[in-house]
Amino acid sequence: MIYWKATVDEVNIFLKSNDLLKAKQKVHAGLENFPNQLNLLTIARDVYHACGDHNKSLEYAELLITHHPKKCNGYQRAAQDLIALKRFDEAQQKINSGLEKIPNQVNLLMIANDLCRQSGDYQKALSYAELLI
Repeated sequence: MIYWKATVDEVNIFLKSNDLLKAKQKVHAGLENFPNQLNLLTIARDVYHACGDHNKSLEYAELLITHHPKKCNGYQRAAQDLIALKRFDEAQQKINSGLEKIPNQVNLLMIANDLCRQSGDYQKALSYAELLI
């Protein structure tokens, strides 16, 4: 089995059992060997998001964007962390960047809609909802 895949599977087991310390340890070990691997960066971000450490989670989302700019994973996860940190303008910029690269990506549109509702821009939320339809 591919080493990074086994690591992702183990981290998922730790996440499901809410053993976040072991999940962090395992993901760091995997990233030492495969620092730019898409799935490992994604699960690393998800581990820190589950821990409530949105700043560290955002760092991994930014690495996803840097190393995999044509994938929506980084943009949507960065936007989610920025929303959790109440940094709405930056979240909107991440969404816009993602939509420029991946137009009409459903997950980005849903996050954009959520962002606009949370920030009180209901007209813009409606326009994102219409794009989803």
